[in-house]
Parts: sequence; C-alpha cells; structure tokens
Amino acid sequence: MTVAEVLAACSNSNTGSSSSKQVMNTATSNEISTLDSSKYGDTTSSEALQNSMEGLYHFDKNNRAKLAGATSVKVSNGNRVYTYNLRKNVKWSNGDPITAQDYVTGWRRTVDPKNSSLDSDSYAIIRNGTKITQGKAQVIQTTSTGVNLFRSGSLDYAPLSSDFVKQYQNNKDYHSQVTPTNGYMTFDLKRKTTGNVHVRRAISQAINKKQLVATVLHAGRPANGIVASNFITDKSTGNDYRKDAGDMVTYNVKNACKEWKIALELLTSDIDDAKRVGEFIQSDLMRNLPGLTINGRSIPLKSRLSNTTNHNYDFVYGTWQPSYEDPLDFLTVGGLFNLEQDYRNRNFWHQIDLVHSTYANDPKQRLQALINAERQMIQRDAFATPLYQAGASYLLKPNVQGFKLSPYGNVAYYWNVKMK
Repeated sequence: MTVAEVLAACSNSNTGSSSSKQVMNTATSNEISTLDSSKYGDTTSSEALQNSMEGLYHFDKNNRAKLAGATSVKVSNGNRVYTYNLRKNVKWSNGDPITAQDYVTGWRRTVDPKNSSLDSDSYAIIRNGTKITQGKAQVIQTTSTGVNLFRSGSLDYAPLSSDFVKQYQNNKDYHSQVTPTNGYMTFDLKRKTTGNVHVRRAISQAINKKQLVATVLHAGRPANGIVASNFITDKSTGNDYRKDAGDMVTYNVKNACKEWKIALELLTSDIDDAKRVGEFIQSDLMRNLPGLTINGRSIPLKSRLSNTTNHNYDFVYGTWQPSYEDPLDFLTVGGLFNLEQDYRNRNFWHQIDLVHSTYANDPKQRLQALINAERQMIQRDAFATPLYQAGASYLLKPNVQGFKLSPYGNVAYYWNVKMK
C-alpha cells in the first residue's frame, strides 16, 4: 500500500503526488475486510477508511480534531443541536458533489439493523439515532492481497506484531507508544457457567495482566478498568478519567479462588496476536483456578463476530479502538458484545441515562455517574474483564515527516505526511 493509492478516493486532496519523492510505501498488518464505512469492524479497514475518506473532521499535525468536510459548526439549544456548514465544491472521486444528505444517508445506513454495523451504538447520542430509517448509498468494495512487511526493503512505515517487537527494539527506526485501544474479554450471560457472577469475578481477578503485556505483547500496559487511561481529561476535575475512577479490577488470585469452579470455552479470532493472548489467558486461568478447564477456539474475525452475535461462546477476547473521546464510548459501545440485549442491571442503565440527560451539562455529576456505571459493570457484575491498554510498535524511516498514529488507537494516519 502506498500513500498515493490510499488517497486515490479523495479527489479534492492534493496530498498525493505523482512525484516519487511524495510516495510513502507502507504496510498493513492484516487484509482489509471492507471499505464500507457502515460495516467495518477491524483496525486495518479503519486505517484505510480514515486515510481515504474525509468526514466533518480530521486530525491536524498535533493530533487534534480539526474541521475538514465542514467550515464551521454552531452549537445551540443547551448543547443539543449541532449545525454544520459544509465546504463548497467538494466532490466524490467520481465527480458527484457531496451534499448534507450524503452524511445523513451514511448515518442511516450505519444504524439500520439490516446492515449489522458494529459501530451503530456510537450514534445513540443522536436523537432518535436507533430509529433512523435506511437511505440509499453507494457501497465501496475492495480486495486486498495483504503485505508481508519483511520481504521488502523499501517500506517507509511498517507496523510490528508482537512477534517482531523484541527483534527490532534496538533498530534506529523503531518507535513504540501506548494507545487507548484496549484488550478485554466479555462473557455470555445466557450460559449457565458464565451467567454466574462469581465465575466472572474469579476469571477477572485470576489473569496476570502485567505478565501478559511483558511476555506476550511486549508493548502497552495492564488495564484495571474498561475506560482507557491518559486519553480522556474530565472537565470538572482536570484529571485523567482513569485517575478519578481508580482501579476497578486487579490481579488477585486469593480473591479469585474465593469466587470459584468449572469448564469453559474461550473464543478468539485467528489473528496471531489474538491466538497468543488467548493461549496465555487459558494457561493462566487454569493454573490459578484449580479444577478449571478451558478449551480455546480461534476462528476468522468475521466468524468470531458472527459467533458472538449468536451467543455461541462462553467468553470472548477482543480489542476495541474508541470512536470518540468520552467514557461512554468504552462503557456503552466498546466492543461489549450483546450489552443491551443481555446486561439488564438497572443501576448501570440508570447511570448511563443520567449521563445522557440530567447530567449532560453538569461535568461533576456526569463524571460520578460514569464512574458509578463502570464500577457496576466491571467491578460488581464483571460483565467484561479489562486486560491491557495496547501499545503500537512500528518502524519508520527518518525521511518521513508528519506521520502520526490516530489519537484513538493503533491506526496510522497519513494526511499530514511529507517526504524529505
């Protein structure tokens, strides 16, 4: 993949150039599953979309949100109405003008249950978001042959899987940073075993997350809450949300054994890193919880998504890259499979309702409601188990200027790249 290829869909962009000096050769860690912005659910597709499609905003050179498809935004009616003025003379790659209706159509497609979008919950913040009817939109389809990073010496950017991190840590082009993408597990509450809160609490406390990061992932940090750290600054306190909320669940084998006993299946995707994390979890839990048997099942990502939707699992490992900078993204979207269907705790949903309504413009009360909701879901009910906050490791040649990872996760962001 090259920058020139990635930006081909943006006819109004002058970032790409026919000059060889302005071509950045890059690699992706996996194949692109789709370029339908209503249906993607993987990091690789997200990366291609973020670098080929321009929305109302994009990130500037300092990784801050900046108006892109719009020239201005007006907020009114107590922060309830956002009015955008769109850029003029902006066109699709086929020459058709981009209109406000195109944005509406995209949002309607995403929330329509017929499209099975993994991101539809993100639109719940829009009034009647889940009731928007389907419109017509062109679906972009593509295929990808994949790239093997280390069979080419001409790459300017290459993401590193955990296999290669230790090998390249001393390379002068090596970079690594912690991102807000989190690794976690969720449980099927409809199963007899995982429907037992004591089983879930035991599992949540019996995984040595520090060792997982150090020996399997080689990047990132352990996570003791489902909301990422060093990502969201609360308006009422000026602190990082994670500092205000504190630890929700830590590694504590003694407490885990008190909660305990039985046999389970752990579902993961068949991506190498996911399989290794699954194997670590399987081994760690069986060692720390006497009498426990876990069978691991690694399947393609699309099949894993289908299996979780159909409740064909005991508990499942996954990762989540946030869509926006608010705890709500982690607490109500966050890859938390079957959350609305299965998790019926009244206090949790009451706190979320307060966040959306009564406390929407009261930062101090809103913060406490968010913390209450996370404590209920993670600490008391163990609906999900936070494992780690991901680290992104990559090789980048020094002649590449302006390269950033998206502030929301492990996605490479090329809009501001220039080549020396």
